[in-house]
Amino acid sequence: MGRFYTWNNKQDGADRVFSRIDRVLANTKWGDRFELAEATFLPEDEKTIAAEYRKAKDNYLSYLKQTAKVHWLQNGDENTKAFHQNIISQNQGAFVAGRSILHNVLVCQDIVKMYRNSQHVPCCLMKLDLQKAYDTVEWSFLEEVIINLGFPLLMFCRGDPKVVSVMLEGFKHFSSTTGLQVNASKSSIYCCGISQENKEEISQMSGFKFGTLPFKYLGVPISTGKLKSCDCEALVEKMTVRIKIWSSRHISFAGRIQLINSVLMSICVYWAQMFIFPKAVLKKINAICRSYLWYGSYDDSRPGAVAWDKLCWPKSHGGLGFRNLLLWNQAAVGKLAWAVAKKQDNLWVRWVHAVYVKRKEWSNFTPSTTASWVVKYICQVKHWCNLRLSTQWLSAPGYSIKGMYTKLIEGGVKVNWSTYIWNRLSIPKHRFILWLAMHDKLKTKTRLFQFGIGADNLCPICGNALETRDHLFFECFFSTNCREMVSSWVRIHGCSLGLMSFLRKVQRCSKGDFKRKVAYVVVASLIYHIWKARNASVWLQQVPSVAQVVLRIKADVKCRIQNIISAKVSTRDRDWFHSL
Repeated sequence: MGRFYTWNNKQDGADRVFSRIDRVLANTKWGDRFELAEATFLPEDEKTIAAEYRKAKDNYLSYLKQTAKVHWLQNGDENTKAFHQNIISQNQGAFVAGRSILHNVLVCQDIVKMYRNSQHVPCCLMKLDLQKAYDTVEWSFLEEVIINLGFPLLMFCRGDPKVVSVMLEGFKHFSSTTGLQVNASKSSIYCCGISQENKEEISQMSGFKFGTLPFKYLGVPISTGKLKSCDCEALVEKMTVRIKIWSSRHISFAGRIQLINSVLMSICVYWAQMFIFPKAVLKKINAICRSYLWYGSYDDSRPGAVAWDKLCWPKSHGGLGFRNLLLWNQAAVGKLAWAVAKKQDNLWVRWVHAVYVKRKEWSNFTPSTTASWVVKYICQVKHWCNLRLSTQWLSAPGYSIKGMYTKLIEGGVKVNWSTYIWNRLSIPKHRFILWLAMHDKLKTKTRLFQFGIGADNLCPICGNALETRDHLFFECFFSTNCREMVSSWVRIHGCSLGLMSFLRKVQRCSKGDFKRKVAYVVVASLIYHIWKARNASVWLQQVPSVAQVVLRIKADVKCRIQNIISAKVSTRDRDWFHSL
């Protein structure tokens, strides 16, 4: 019988009654002693786990098997992981801690540079596609689903038919051992310095077709020259496809900010860790993100309310914290320069030291004219970072792309109003309107009239003054009345003119961190609903009453905070909030 019951009638024997028992464990002896016992489960309670009697020894063998399996899962790998590094080849980059798929691409890119010289020593590159199960089914059914799902394998050798024959024989032996077969229809050969006769012989021998550079390997273009704008068209196309899907949905400014930060900016992260993007590509990506933020499309050329460079400033400096791709690209590639300086144990770092650096000092190393463009760009980023941070970052024990990016973007002047806006409790779309108001970038009639838009620049609510940011917040009688009623609601007394002075007064009058944050939520909601009422007067010729606006503000604030209030908030603060 479980001990966590809440009530019993304190009678002995069969007359004893238990109520609200949390757990019941009963056997046959208990059932014989209490023949009239009943267990009633409420509808919302969980059902009984077991409704039949079984002896524990019946499951003992199964228990031992499960215990042995758990023990092996926890400790068994300790018997074999010691020699994993020794039996796995260095050019096999998957499933090994400390390895990165980027290193394979960098080594391949460095080797391919020689293929632009037709007078070079004969050499051959094979891009092999391992046959998958879906290669033998009907392609008309799976064409849009399985295209480009395989990871290709690259093999390099001398451009001699005999050497190619030996390589193919070795791979046949590998196929017979592992069961992995080559898909000849998807595999290609790339040759350099080989006669036409030898090319035909190699083609007949392998059954592969000849390919042309550049080609795709592990999702990125491999070419003999530096990355060009045309090579990044696939990357830009991915971003435009996403925006085309989002354009059909009504997404607020706050939602667009989240999509840009978490989706669009993440699409180019993989490429940015290996290559320095051309300036034209960076400009195109910034234009796409700017167009989507302000107009919800990918190809709108109109300027935004705030310049994109300012949007990339940290929030503490008045920006939205978007990623500055130029600086982030440098910070990401800088990790490769740091890995070479620390002589990390991976194939690509060994390659750079053996082919280029040799016994030279990496911090002062300058690549030769024959070096690959990847190595040249890495050295260029190293030089940029040295100019801004000296060479201390190369000797640091660890490297963080985020940390380096923060150092590169440091500078500028911090604003004194960022804490008023970027409050976790505030509603995101309210925060954005308040952020625009602090920058004086709301599309008031006065600002539009300067560009020849609109017939007048008077306030659409009162009609007594020019509609500017300062008039709207809080010189207009409508916004002033809204402010006074809201201030009384959160117990902030005293009048103040202007948005900034009102925010300072809220900060001074709010005692305690939680109360201050709630007051910031109220201010953001107040600015949002005043701007919404202004838009209703312009487009619908209807001005809601002050009471209606205040009622909506109260509903938004209470609903928002009740849903995300932290468990760390004191009981006193909770009681204060519920009393509002």
